[in-house]
Amino acid sequence: MKTCIRLRPVPPGVKSVASSSDRRGLTIQLPGGAKLSEFFFDKVLGAEASDATTQVECFREVALPLVEHVLQGYNATCFAYGQTGR
Repeated sequence: MKTCIRLRPVPPGVKSVASSSDRRGLTIQLPGGAKLSEFFFDKVLGAEASDATTQVECFREVALPLVEHVLQGYNATCFAYGQTGR
């Protein structure tokens, strides 16, 4: 099983969201110096203009390998949760 996250632009009220240099970790800090939270994934797909991930790039990174495995006769499931693009 692999876990991937695609970041959207930072919502109001969130002080900072930063992905790690290896694009596997994510750190979130809330306003007022609240506790930092760290999360780790197999892949973090960026939202900032410099590293934004398009729908096509997201598909190629996450879903295309599953499609290829299905065509080879293996079972695969892609579960997506969250807001959709516009």
